[in-house]
Amino acid sequence: MFFTEISAEALKAYNLKSEDMSGKTFEITYEVSEYEEEDEEGYIETYETHKIIKLKKL
Repeated sequence: MFFTEISAEALKAYNLKSEDMSGKTFEITYEVSEYEEEDEEGYIETYETHKIIKLKKL
């Protein structure tokens, strides 16, 4: 699973680019959104996006 977005609240909670965060374990609260796209042949594909809402360092 990968996340395509992160909320401002979760982003402010921790400096995720810091070397100190490397290897740390987090509890992640996230939401899943679905959207549909139609391809060139008229078929409709359903996709999911995952957005991090909250982080808690364990």
